[in-house]
Amino acid sequence: MWSGNFQGAAEPEMSAWITQLEGVLAKTSRTPLFAAPMVIVGAKLSFNIDEETGEITYFNTTEGEHILSDGKSVQILSVTAAQAEHCGLSDGTADTVEELAVLLDLDEWNEIDDYGRKLANDWKRLRERATDEIKQLFQEFQGNVAFVGTREFYRPKEASPSGQAYHWNSNAETYYLIGDGMGTAMLHLLKNQTSAN
Repeated sequence: MWSGNFQGAAEPEMSAWITQLEGVLAKTSRTPLFAAPMVIVGAKLSFNIDEETGEITYFNTTEGEHILSDGKSVQILSVTAAQAEHCGLSDGTADTVEELAVLLDLDEWNEIDDYGRKLANDWKRLRERATDEIKQLFQEFQGNVAFVGTREFYRPKEASPSGQAYHWNSNAETYYLIGDGMGTAMLHLLKNQTSAN
């Protein structure tokens, strides 16, 4: 979980967020075990589904048949609509307002204003514009900009000086690899520019 200035949240703020999310989940009759994996890097969550009753049993370990977060490959838990429905976090996915009314136990859909639709349309237009502009920027800066993926440089708290879940767990190897990756990318850019000239 991140605070507004993109600094990783620290205690007691982290615990407060988890407690608040647990309360929201409880109000919707969902297990509070979803809260920690959605906030803390490395939290685990798995579940079993009873074949006869359909009842779901959750675990904050990887002992369940269906693993949502193993504490290693998933940084912060997020789920697709299909996954949310499968694990019991969602009652279903609606493609139309009529389907949504059924899921919400409404006799009919009654929309009081179109603000949500306008917001969705604005977001869609922004996303489309960004897609076009990113292509243009890529062409404009091709050969001058490089991307260095850093996800594989993350080291878990067990291999780090801290388990704070931000600032890369204060792991020096991670910082070294990031710097090395960026330096190597810069050398490639400079070499390509020299070759082009």
